[in-house]
Amino acid sequence: MAVGDYGYHYLNGKEIASDPDQLQIVLPNSRENDLGITSYIYSYKERPILEVIGGDKSDQFTGDTADIKGGRGGDIFLSAGTGFDETYSRANILKGQGGADIFYDTYGSTDYYGGTQGDFFTNARLLTNADEGDADRAFMGRGADQAEITFGDTSGPDGQHWEDRSLHLDGGKGQDRLFLNTDQVGLQLTSDKVLDFREVNSGTMTIANSSFTDFESFTLNIGARSVTKMHGARLDDSLIWLDTGKNRDQDLTIYGHNGDDFIVGSYENEDDFIFGGRGDDIITGAGGQGRGWTDHLFGGAGNDMIFSSGIGVLGAGSIEATGGRGADLFVVSHGQALEYFTRIKDFKQGTDTIGLDFTGSYVLNSDDPRALVESLSDTNVVVEKDDAEALRFTVEHVTAYDTVETDEFSYLHNSGVLRFYNGSGWEKVAVIEGAPDLSLEDFAFFDWG
Repeated sequence: MAVGDYGYHYLNGKEIASDPDQLQIVLPNSRENDLGITSYIYSYKERPILEVIGGDKSDQFTGDTADIKGGRGGDIFLSAGTGFDETYSRANILKGQGGADIFYDTYGSTDYYGGTQGDFFTNARLLTNADEGDADRAFMGRGADQAEITFGDTSGPDGQHWEDRSLHLDGGKGQDRLFLNTDQVGLQLTSDKVLDFREVNSGTMTIANSSFTDFESFTLNIGARSVTKMHGARLDDSLIWLDTGKNRDQDLTIYGHNGDDFIVGSYENEDDFIFGGRGDDIITGAGGQGRGWTDHLFGGAGNDMIFSSGIGVLGAGSIEATGGRGADLFVVSHGQALEYFTRIKDFKQGTDTIGLDFTGSYVLNSDDPRALVESLSDTNVVVEKDDAEALRFTVEHVTAYDTVETDEFSYLHNSGVLRFYNGSGWEKVAVIEGAPDLSLEDFAFFDWG
């Protein structure tokens, strides 16, 4: 429905009045009103509409105006910018009020107010604008809100500029989560080479001309070569390092702190040090992609899953894994180079488990990798030998190509070495310090089946 033209309009047989002096439009009950309206597209040829007020149901707003109030329903707001109106290129104020609202921001300087329930804010991709510097502010309000921000610049000479745009995002009350994608922008850090999200729980953090306040958990995709240390917030975080394609000559340290964290380290850094902290964490490292570096993974307190290779990375470098307190799962992949393996520092027999991964750690692409870690049936695992010298067994598993293969493993009781037979000889997969007397019950297996 287009509003703002002169005269009368007809929609589903209903008459709607509009005149050149109209400054406010009220849209009663929206999706379920007697007009049968499902969404509102508003614009004006020569002057702005100053205020649009939605009804109690679910509204959808697209276009340019000065002030939009969504009403009590779950509303969708699209700040469209220059694509919808040649004269007025931005919406100044968007207010969700009640309901679970969705805000989409593109161009234009806009203030967003989320309201009382769990709202979602996204900017799709914040790009620099050569014509004007946009400055957006979002106040999420009460409720468990989510915000997704993607930094990017395709017009700068090196793809790393962010001079023309800024954003202030306030999570407000409630347990809020912030999603940040920063792989295409140079970061402006609050302290040298340290990215600390603990600041956002009680204060303000600044990244690339943008500030973030009062968020309790984070999902971060980062690819900045300048960062050497990263701290998660006090709740559940996802901290994912996006490698830049260039080798780094420095170490990377990541702290998950409290909460059930999901942390993916780098395979291009030298030595990664990853600390899950308290909570049931999922962490992974790749050991420098076979360059002779070593990643150090620490689960901390809680029932942690420690993956000893990166997402989809076979032939990873050396890993040292320490589970800490709790029942931990150490997941190792076979088929690596002979000189690279996983060293498990504190395996607790009867409490911890060693997982043999036949997926190449692609399981980590899942939203819930724990759900995919399941023991194969007993008929697929056959013990060939079990004596004082070694435990030797074969595992029949499903590959990514839906074929069935059988692999053979051997655990040496006197040295704690777990080996894989590659067809021409034995290669080392892991070393369990202390050389515990392992049995088949200490292992778990998962594949593509």
